[in-house]
Amino acid sequence: MSYLSRDVRRQMILEAAVKVAYEEGLSAMTVRRIAEEAQTATGQIHHHFASAAELKAETFKLSVDQALTLLNDTGKQENASYMEMLTWCLFIENH
Repeated sequence: MSYLSRDVRRQMILEAAVKVAYEEGLSAMTVRRIAEEAQTATGQIHHHFASAAELKAETFKLSVDQALTLLNDTGKQENASYMEMLTWCLFIENH
């Protein structure tokens, strides 16, 4: 893999983690699986995140941001109940 700035590589890892969570579920979010998806070494993940828990928390925050943006962009948020919005943010629906 070519050289990427710290911020770009960190974002790439987070996006790979979101993809793993969406496609395979939260239990599949291991450092090894995320590294495989991001096409990077596990050491890079440990370099950018203090722990697997921090990576998962940051992934959840990114996922919520993406879900709410999608709801806004599609106009669904205006008509969605709080339960529907929470469902979207918790990886329950495939969106």
